[in-house]
Amino acid sequence: MAEPPQEHGPRCACGCTPSMPSLFEMAAMRAERRRQRQAEASGEMSKGQDAVTGEDALRRLQVLEDERQVLAKQLEEQRRLRAAMLALHEPDAMQAERQVSLLWRGRPVQLSCRQDAARAQGGLLWSSGVLLARYLAMFGLGQPRRERQRVLELGCGAAALPSLISSALGADVLATDLPEVIPLAEENVRRNSAIVGEEGLRLSSFDWTKEAPFDVAFDMVLMADLLYDPSCQEELVQCLAGSVCHDEGLVLLAFKERDALIESRFFQHLVQLGASQPEFLDISPELAEDLEVKQLRLCKVSFQAGEACQKASEVDGLYL
Repeated sequence: MAEPPQEHGPRCACGCTPSMPSLFEMAAMRAERRRQRQAEASGEMSKGQDAVTGEDALRRLQVLEDERQVLAKQLEEQRRLRAAMLALHEPDAMQAERQVSLLWRGRPVQLSCRQDAARAQGGLLWSSGVLLARYLAMFGLGQPRRERQRVLELGCGAAALPSLISSALGADVLATDLPEVIPLAEENVRRNSAIVGEEGLRLSSFDWTKEAPFDVAFDMVLMADLLYDPSCQEELVQCLAGSVCHDEGLVLLAFKERDALIESRFFQHLVQLGASQPEFLDISPELAEDLEVKQLRLCKVSFQAGEACQKASEVDGLYL
């Protein structure tokens, strides 16, 4: 009987021959080990990349914070520069808070106004506003046309002092300025209202260069130092003519004379729209106290009967 063929290959201790992987299986095993090594290497690289990315993010955040601090410093420098430039026209522009004295019901009172030169012209209490407020406190609103006169102030600024005094005198007052100015005006009105006892004062944002005049005709319009920009005078004239009652309505304004020719054209344009010639008022020592009045002007302009008074009668009683 023939012997079985001998099995080749290594034997284990029990004498069996272990199964050997084929060439294809060995190739697959090598490929699998290669994939595992690549996956491990990729994971380590990813971890390194994450660490680098985190470090970069921290560095970028620090750079952004440094830039923010530089910008904040530049903004503060610009604010101080703007205040210094405004101080060329308004001596008290550099003061964070301005004190104002006036005679109120026969006794001297002290009002305070926080200023913010960062808001440019609107963030300051200008001398024209002080002059106008003192005039109203001393002489009142004139002969009332109704039980509660309707008063509008354009460009009330940081303090809205003329509006505050008019309200304390019993008028229904709407004080207006640009949106960024109104919060500061509201703050200062709250600070001073307890002193003069205002009532019926409302503050609202309004830009006469872009918005149409009000639907209500006002008995009086107040303006303090709004003639400095000739590029806006056309819109300002139209807003005035469309806002004041043309039945003995009154515009009371104070301003610093800077260009007599430009200011003269402003009044001529008002006259063409039905206003009287401006009546310039004397500035007494009581009104001029602590003010540089050399170039300050105080005047009033009246309007006669016309279309606007009909508009006011149609909405009488609807305002405030």
